[in-house]
Amino acid sequence: MVVNENPIRLVYRIPKSNYRAYSEGGLQFINQYSAPKEIAVDSTYAYVEMTLPYGSINGDMARMANFGQWGGYYPSYSLVLNPSANQTPAFAGTWVDFLDDKGNWVKWKDFESVASSRLPIKISRLRFNVEARPFAQEIGGKATCTIPAGKTSCEAPETFDMALGTQGYNRILYFVRSISNPILRSEQWIMTRWNNKQLPVINSISYDETNKQLDVLASLEGDGNWFDSVSLREFYLSDKNTGTRMSPTGVIKSRISGNYTIAYDLSRQSEGKYNVEVNIRDFFQNQTNKTFGEIALDNTPPTVAITFDGKPVKDDTVVYGLENLRIALADNLTTPRITRLQLVGGPTADNVELTWSPAGKDTYMPEYPRLFPNFEPSENYSISVTVADSQSNTKTYTQKFSYLPNNLVQLHNLRTLSVSSPLKTTDGVPLAYLSTNVLRKTNGEIAKGVQNATLTVRKDAAFGIKFNGAQAAPGESVEVQIDMGQGDNLLLPVYPSENGKVGTSEFMIQIDELK
Repeated sequence: MVVNENPIRLVYRIPKSNYRAYSEGGLQFINQYSAPKEIAVDSTYAYVEMTLPYGSINGDMARMANFGQWGGYYPSYSLVLNPSANQTPAFAGTWVDFLDDKGNWVKWKDFESVASSRLPIKISRLRFNVEARPFAQEIGGKATCTIPAGKTSCEAPETFDMALGTQGYNRILYFVRSISNPILRSEQWIMTRWNNKQLPVINSISYDETNKQLDVLASLEGDGNWFDSVSLREFYLSDKNTGTRMSPTGVIKSRISGNYTIAYDLSRQSEGKYNVEVNIRDFFQNQTNKTFGEIALDNTPPTVAITFDGKPVKDDTVVYGLENLRIALADNLTTPRITRLQLVGGPTADNVELTWSPAGKDTYMPEYPRLFPNFEPSENYSISVTVADSQSNTKTYTQKFSYLPNNLVQLHNLRTLSVSSPLKTTDGVPLAYLSTNVLRKTNGEIAKGVQNATLTVRKDAAFGIKFNGAQAAPGESVEVQIDMGQGDNLLLPVYPSENGKVGTSEFMIQIDELK
């Protein structure tokens, strides 16, 4: 449909039950170009005229508002304006240019949001750009000026002093209209804002080493103002050791009344030691930095080296005395520790939780029970070491080995009767006995006097053992004293602890240190 005049007039038929004039909950017609006019009414409908400039549809100027709301419905139509009719005034090109303190005309969009790094700036004049019309036009809003017929611009004074440490917010609805027919007009919002006064504040920083999360509490005065342009926008971390930006970016977990909780997931950062600085920027690129300090990021569990007499333990290594076994821990960034030490296997299929004691920096030795030697590969022992570091990286290392006590003397099988008594042969020799020659200490001297020893019977033994006044049941270890006199040879009887038991009983007599 072609219309021959501008402004145009639209008539709306609306049920009276949905029209504010007759029903409080109905639509309200708003028209700041020209007041809405009720031109007719009957028992059911009202007829409302809206006079509007063709092609200029601005909800700030004309709308049908729902009850209790700013907006609702906006004028729309499918009309074509006759080319001979007056055309609605319109802004053109950049709409508005600003004259800065360097004498340059700059489009207003460059000052819509001014980063603080650009300050200070002073604006002294505005230049409005419009389409030419055959009638005089005028600019209105805050600044005003007149555009003669056929011309496309006019200038007006303005003062924006964007100094460091200041803030400003100007959102102005400028219009261009026909002087002779003010309804013929169109509008544009022009916004200028800067803020170098309300700056981000970092209040506190905390780090959860287990979850590798850095939490920051920050705040911003005036947060949420100016269509939420007063707000924190960018959150990152820097490594002060290298001066480089780190990978994690902050995520806002909560934002209440200008108080922000920001979380950084450091599990995404590569391993290493960092001197962490928190960096926060707002919408206007004001940046606040705060140093947290050293953080070690470690995703690799500690390593373990098990050695015997300074050499790595392998599956075929024979360990003579567990007191010479060493467990060395290493970690590239944090302090390692043992969390569990377990010994399994051996001739009696042991499964023992061990304790440990320090034997140097990050080096430990196991505290172990009495162990029977193993003489068959199927009877090997395995030691399992579970280690962890301060960032909960954990791993278990297992190593097999064969075990023989130091200074082991292996006896041939002793045969005796199933009698709990030290039986002797006709020539006075015990039926089963332990004999030794002269024993010497590590320095070569002859061992003399009473020696402390331990009698241990395997747990799978058929019967207990009596030796030199001590008695041990299967699976038991007891202390026993052996008097070597002045270094004499020994011959000591060994016999069952109870009568009538038939079978085999393996036992061990251990002297930890000769005196």
